[in-house]
Amino acid sequence: MTSDQLQQLSNPNYLADFKLIHRLLAEMVNRILARLWTDLAAGLDGAGFGEAAAVELRALARVFLGLDPRYIPIPWFSPGGGVDDHLACVEGIHATDPEERVVMALDNMLRKILDVVAANENVEAAEWMPQVSAIVSEYACKVLGIPAGTCAVKG
Repeated sequence: MTSDQLQQLSNPNYLADFKLIHRLLAEMVNRILARLWTDLAAGLDGAGFGEAAAVELRALARVFLGLDPRYIPIPWFSPGGGVDDHLACVEGIHATDPEERVVMALDNMLRKILDVVAANENVEAAEWMPQVSAIVSEYACKVLGIPAGTCAVKG
């Protein structure tokens, strides 16, 4: 292993780290849900929420595609991408633009989460948050190319 490879492994922004991918997804979901609840509390129609969610999805898609210089790309999907091909395959996405493919996969995740939230609107968040966390974990595995059922959050 070269010194560059060792340095990548110790970088906190190395996208081959499940915990980092999970954290990035969870933070995005938290921001989107916070915006949703703020808009609902203000009696807004949801247009601003949809636009804000789209911005969040696109920004994270760019990170996963290796287009954000603050992050070291997923090595088995770089250079030249590949995470978009993988997500398109596992999510049944037919778009051809790499960024759109990843955005659509992240949107699929968000829709699953919003379904959980909607189905539990009169239930304390502590009761349904484990479902949301499981969906985030599922998509962290998908982003990393880890087969379903073989990936779990560890401490």
